[in-house]
Amino acid sequence: MIAKSSKFPMRSGFYAWRKVATLTHSQHFLIYSHPAPSPRVAFIISSKKIKLATQRNVLRRTVLDALLPLARASSRDLVLFLKSKAPTKVLISELLANC
Repeated sequence: MIAKSSKFPMRSGFYAWRKVATLTHSQHFLIYSHPAPSPRVAFIISSKKIKLATQRNVLRRTVLDALLPLARASSRDLVLFLKSKAPTKVLISELLANC
């Protein structure tokens, strides 16, 4: 699990943050990033992409566990949106290549 201080607050100030963040496209993700003194992460999965909440939560936890060390090493806030469904191993390898 990720500490609450490391989670990105999506409801407060995200739209203003998104305007200054850098957008990167990949095959399965939209990645927003911006330099930050205390890095935070978020991973958004639509229920249209993965129907079962348990599968979405498992994928979210797996990706966030892989993503948080990268965010801390680069001192960046990261927000990822899943564009298309793929096996978890494929998503993690693509994520590590693009971040």
